[in-house]
Amino acid sequence: MSDDRFKVAVIQALHGQPVPEVLERARLLVRQAVSGGARLVAFPETCLPGYPAWLDACRDAALWDHAPATVVYRRLFEATLLTSG
Repeated sequence: MSDDRFKVAVIQALHGQPVPEVLERARLLVRQAVSGGARLVAFPETCLPGYPAWLDACRDAALWDHAPATVVYRRLFEATLLTSG
């Protein structure tokens, strides 16, 4: 009977901008986890570029046509991996 157990690393790290710095930090954390024996490394779903926490506290901020929120949504979009250099 084989032993199918393996080590998993769950990383809860600070996120933010700019994306290249966040990615470099993620690479460092993955290397550390792997050197510690991890075979699977997981980050939270909103690690890049982050979670708009104000949605929980400000009802109007979730409206797409709310001008101040539109500015912030644009910044989040521009910080995603899909749009980053």
